[in-house]
Amino acid sequence: MFSIQLVQFVLGIAALILLHELGHFIAARLLNVEIEEFGIGFPPRIVKLFEYKGTAYSLNWLPLGGFVRPKGENDPDDKILEILSLPGTQRSP
Repeated sequence: MFSIQLVQFVLGIAALILLHELGHFIAARLLNVEIEEFGIGFPPRIVKLFEYKGTAYSLNWLPLGGFVRPKGENDPDDKILEILSLPGTQRSP
């Protein structure tokens, strides 16, 4: 009985995380921000599921969250980060 409830709980949390991160993903796409990776769980990566329109979709080892990685987010040498180059009205606070 407990194991069924645990599985249901984990699947429910995973669904909420997916919906939450999907909101970030959709907002970025609407603002024409290029997304490098959409990940469920935190790295290290288990598997790269597929790539579509320049975005890698991945499943990661730590199932405690998820992430959307916009272009330039982790590149300290990038002079103009894509997010910061957007007009202030299009940036999320």
